[in-house]
Amino acid sequence: MSTTDTTPNLHPNRYTSGVDRYHRFAEDHLGLDLADTQKRLLRATAKHRHVLIQSGNGVGKSFGVAALNLAFLYSNINSENQTSSGSYSQLEDTMWRPMKSIWKQTTLPGRTIDSNPFRLDIDDSWYWKAVAPKYPDDLEGRHAGEMLMVIEEADKPSIEEDHFKSAESNITDANDRMVAICNPPRGEDNIVYEKRQSSKWHVIQFSSFESHNVLIDAGELDEDPIPGLVDLPKIAEDWEDWNNEPWPGAQAYWDGDYPGVGILLDEIEAGDLEREELIEALRPGFNDARRMSAPRLDEDGEPTFEQNPDLRPNPDFRGDLNEEWYRRRAGIIPPDGAESYRPFYVDEVQICLEENEPPARSERGELLGVAVDVARKGGDSTVVSALYENAAVFYSWKDTDHNENYSRVRDIVDELDYIPPMSLDAVGEGSGLADDLVEAYGSKTVARFKAGTAPAEDQIGDGDGAGEYYNKWTEGLVVLGQYLPDIAPVGDSEDVANLREELYAAARTVELEERRRRSGDLVKASPKEEVKERLGRSPDRLDAMMMAAWAAEGCAPDDSAGEAFLITS
Repeated sequence: MSTTDTTPNLHPNRYTSGVDRYHRFAEDHLGLDLADTQKRLLRATAKHRHVLIQSGNGVGKSFGVAALNLAFLYSNINSENQTSSGSYSQLEDTMWRPMKSIWKQTTLPGRTIDSNPFRLDIDDSWYWKAVAPKYPDDLEGRHAGEMLMVIEEADKPSIEEDHFKSAESNITDANDRMVAICNPPRGEDNIVYEKRQSSKWHVIQFSSFESHNVLIDAGELDEDPIPGLVDLPKIAEDWEDWNNEPWPGAQAYWDGDYPGVGILLDEIEAGDLEREELIEALRPGFNDARRMSAPRLDEDGEPTFEQNPDLRPNPDFRGDLNEEWYRRRAGIIPPDGAESYRPFYVDEVQICLEENEPPARSERGELLGVAVDVARKGGDSTVVSALYENAAVFYSWKDTDHNENYSRVRDIVDELDYIPPMSLDAVGEGSGLADDLVEAYGSKTVARFKAGTAPAEDQIGDGDGAGEYYNKWTEGLVVLGQYLPDIAPVGDSEDVANLREELYAAARTVELEERRRRSGDLVKASPKEEVKERLGRSPDRLDAMMMAAWAAEGCAPDDSAGEAFLITS
């Protein structure tokens, strides 16, 4: 995005008035070639005192506000800029680092300070600084110059009314500005929803369909791509992942059996497919996906993502898509009836439990993995689950005696045709059993970990769990969801009945959300305690089945190579 002019000498009047003042400064002095969405937010801030930016992901809103921070700071003498965020690490990653990167390529005066709080000082009374979200009172403060107050991730639970009140207390004259940046809230109980209803706030919305790079791929813009912005294959992949259906028209326009965007992107990465072949298959469905995702029609009858009740409803809008699709890509508050983002859904559980017939022993297919969920005191069952291509077989007993558990597990495993990858919850009562099974099968075949810890970076199955999931509980549930439609449970009536309760409870309770770490956005599942609370007991068979799928998928660390391994939950 940067084409820095190191010798800016343009007239200062270009940057002190007018709707394009900050856009001009970004181009002339920061050397930035901004996307249209970024220009819109800079123009909105020049024109309005309170601006709320609600957006899907990948359109460059945070980078645009980073540019705004610098443009406002340097074009308003003795100004004070403050930025807070739903998380301090998010503020560093999406605001401070881009600001430093842009600033270092210019000849603008000042100095950056990386200590807490982050600062960019021109002098003692002319600066930008970061404010940690847990100290909303730190947003208060006033001096003679203009003020720009920014709240990043304003939809996060850590941002409350106190943050807005403290920040707004600084907006006292016509030149002061306040900007709030957010993804769409999930519902009306969020502070952002309240601000949207206030006439004081000028609201601008972006969907991922408006991303500069998406419009290039869709054939609606003839310009060079901007690094870091989302493209058409990515939003098409998310459509298929979140909505569980092919991208509109892709099957009809693909030559041969259509495997899905994710697989085709892997082929592009491997050099087996040209990117333009995928674009040609996706481009025809762009307008259909946009129309189905936009809730309103503008004055010209075109679909719009503006959630303005004065605009006509869009008759082609679908209210049954995934909640995360609406929030992350359409950039809108999910409508009533939107499906939450989950590791697996009731429909998939129904296929597993109601439609798939339990196969005969000879028709179970390849044995993929085995897991043991060890009973705790208080009535839990010790459960062994053997996962096959077409079945999940269960064995269970109510016994916490260590020697008895070890004997039973060995009997079950040793009766199998071969020892597959194995998993075991080796905490509490399971730790001694894990030790004995390690001794029985060899330490090189055993890998131990806890469900609350991060996935392994280098995995036997070459997966990228560390870059996708917040913890192993999330990783295991997502993997299990991939197996559910192909398998049927096999076991005594009590095991199958309990599994039925547990799978339905998980499908209705567990949701996925993004959590920020320094490595990037990671998906995190609702904690197991929520499933336990819904059931009134521990989901032992769900745990065992999930760990068997995790083992089968090869999610263990690569340094534990071997035919068998154990995990802890």
